[in-house]
Amino acid sequence: VVICPSSTEANPLSITVHASSGDGESSKRDAFPADSPTELSSSVATRSSSEEPWKKMHLVFSDSNVHFHDESDKCQLLQKISLIGAKVTASTSCTDSDSQTLGRVLTVVTGEEGLAQEFLFEDEFDFFLWRSSFEKAAVICGSNGKHVPDKALLANNTKQSDDASTVDVSVNVSTDYKMCTLDPQGIESEDTWGTIRTTFKQQFRLSGGPSGRIFRGDEVVQLDLL
Repeated sequence: VVICPSSTEANPLSITVHASSGDGESSKRDAFPADSPTELSSSVATRSSSEEPWKKMHLVFSDSNVHFHDESDKCQLLQKISLIGAKVTASTSCTDSDSQTLGRVLTVVTGEEGLAQEFLFEDEFDFFLWRSSFEKAAVICGSNGKHVPDKALLANNTKQSDDASTVDVSVNVSTDYKMCTLDPQGIESEDTWGTIRTTFKQQFRLSGGPSGRIFRGDEVVQLDLL
């Protein structure tokens, strides 16, 4: 059996855009700190200066602190920084000497001395997850080190999300394939055993406002026997 496209003409790409339903969960998600994880752990490349090479470390984020552990020995604590009064900034991308994109960078500047630490994330979702958690810790603690009540923070973020536009985007594209015999006789009805339709589906959520971002759903391929 050989599988080949049923037509030389591609089926049209379908893109549907509509306003978000604005339910409670999406409102929380759009207001960045409200549902951000308070604890995270992962292997992340980091450095304290742009002149230094990136070094993989096992990071643990907990209680507004980032703990740096040795990659090979996760029980060995090498460093700890506090996000109280920290300034968190994000870059669009980071490239190497060959202009190859390495990923997205978070820069955390802490303390009165302005000590900086950079974090490199190859995965877009991990970048937004850690960025959201770092920002939440910095905002809750505040620049003066005092704790801001979560209710007041949530109310402020809800107001921001109300003013920000959020849309859901659905992308669908389908292609039909024929299952044909390896020794065709020239009669299409006898040479074609069946037809398969593959449909590629993916969803995105685009949220606006000062903490706007893009959430990307899983890439799904649906197979249908026609």
